[in-house]
Amino acid sequence: MIKPPKCSKLGSLKALYEALGTKIQSNIINEYDKVLEIRPFHPEAHLQLIDYYLENNMDQDAILVLQKLINLTPEWPLIQKLFKSFEKSHGINKKECSFDPMTMLSICLIVKNEEKNIGRCLSSLSQIKNKEIIIVDTGSSDKTKIIAKQYQAEIIDHKWNNDFSDARNISMEYARGDWILILDADEELAPNSFQNLKTDMMRPNIIGYRLPLENVGSPLHGVNYVPRLFRNSPGLYFIGKIHETIYASLIVAAEQWNMKQCIGSTKILHHGYQPDQIKIKDKIKRNLELYDDALTELPDEPSIMMNYAHDLNHDGQTEKAYEIYKKIHGILEQHKTEEITPEVREQFIHNYAVFLAQEQKMEELVDVMLSRTARDTGPVANVHYMAGLGLINCKRFEESVRELELCVEKAFDDSLAPSVPVIRTWNPKHLLANAHASLGNEKQAIRYWEEVLPECKNSPDPFHDYARYLSSINRNKEAMGILIKAMDAGLNDQKLWELGAGIVNSDPELAAMALDWTEEAVQYFPESDVTNVRRGEALMKNGRYLEAIPYFDRLTSRGERNATAAQLICKKMMGQLSAEDHEKVALLQNELKGWAEIMDKAPGDFDRELAEQLIQ
Repeated sequence: MIKPPKCSKLGSLKALYEALGTKIQSNIINEYDKVLEIRPFHPEAHLQLIDYYLENNMDQDAILVLQKLINLTPEWPLIQKLFKSFEKSHGINKKECSFDPMTMLSICLIVKNEEKNIGRCLSSLSQIKNKEIIIVDTGSSDKTKIIAKQYQAEIIDHKWNNDFSDARNISMEYARGDWILILDADEELAPNSFQNLKTDMMRPNIIGYRLPLENVGSPLHGVNYVPRLFRNSPGLYFIGKIHETIYASLIVAAEQWNMKQCIGSTKILHHGYQPDQIKIKDKIKRNLELYDDALTELPDEPSIMMNYAHDLNHDGQTEKAYEIYKKIHGILEQHKTEEITPEVREQFIHNYAVFLAQEQKMEELVDVMLSRTARDTGPVANVHYMAGLGLINCKRFEESVRELELCVEKAFDDSLAPSVPVIRTWNPKHLLANAHASLGNEKQAIRYWEEVLPECKNSPDPFHDYARYLSSINRNKEAMGILIKAMDAGLNDQKLWELGAGIVNSDPELAAMALDWTEEAVQYFPESDVTNVRRGEALMKNGRYLEAIPYFDRLTSRGERNATAAQLICKKMMGQLSAEDHEKVALLQNELKGWAEIMDKAPGDFDRELAEQLIQ
């Protein structure tokens, strides 16, 4: 059982109740003002004052407070009932109510030795004029506090006790703004976020927001949605010694006043999991040391277990992480949907999916993404994408098409679930093209690739796969057109040149192009075994045997049998076989046969009979 911390008790109405008992207006107003000073969002305090005014026939005063409250908590049944009675008796309506947005913001941080980050974080808040910055420092020995004071931050020194939620809650004890924004020193508000923040704080009937948090430098983990912006209300507090969360108490508050939690538009950029940051702060090691205590306090708690597995994976302990992920999934599958906190379920499914994809556990990825727990997240575009990715790798192409089409359909839907960035790019359509190609759906495959190419100017993969597919259905000239288009777009990629070299060498109608293409390929990638072999092959097909031999030299020096066989063919065609070469022939019969078959398709003066003699 978790004991509510001090911050949750701030805003107690005990003194106000006592003042109401005295019926002395000055005492009542004084205590009312004190409550709102420390917890500016307090519907219960407003309601008590309204009741006092009504009991004392101070209807106009009651109306003023009621007008403010109906705009803050318009769905609260008690206030709806009271407002309707005033509509009849006093003729007021909601249109006449002036909404006074609560715009004072408290930004709360906990820090230790963050001199490399704190300036960037606080600087990102510069556009916010009506604010206070509260920093709980847990023992900095560097210039963190000096830098923070330059931004007029209030600094509270607190001895570190291996409990993140404790430090968070202490910061909230000092918050006096109408809204509270939680940040870490290695985070910042995204550029141009000020207007979004202002808009979020202006909306009525919202208790708090889950804000998009982007892990900079960690694209696989994409964007998470975390509860970081909420009203300064009584009863709110963080739980969890590590990876602390306020979500549970926000749910209680939302239900109490029939309010909502929403997705906010204010984006946070997180720099803490970039490699250099991990090295500086040794975050993972620190976190792992705290999990035993956290799980002792809350055993088998999915959110703590999930973060434990996440950090184990970052620490290279993948097998242990895998076992914990499997255990969490088993726990969640045993519970009804309404028994699982959405935040935990969504984050877990995201983390587990990314882990399984990274570890190439594709069959299990499919099972997890098609499980009830995953489907209860919406399912959302991210779930469909990861399911489609797994299904393609398992060669279940028809099923993958269904999932990926749903991903494309829902890619831009609002969702609380975390997502990998690729779902809003060309990538899902590229996977769809590959899936249709594997199913023999030529028309659909080509349609998707044609949609993808204009969008993927920085990636060679769609060009490569599209050209390879066209070649597989004997449309080699079109395939080369796609590769040329990629080159025109500046995608001078090795695998594109290698693929093109294979295509032109396989088609007698492209023999002239083969010479030009392979010449350029070797110029760009002289160390590529493939480009050297393809260049030699193109020269052989055109009867230029002497020129071909040097392109196999690099490979023959490493003892490559195929390249040596090609050299023997060239030497035979020029009548230059040595005694040593004759000794090699018997050892290379299969390779020689393969090259003779290739050469047989070539134009020019290739002597099939002579090659057959060599093989015999």
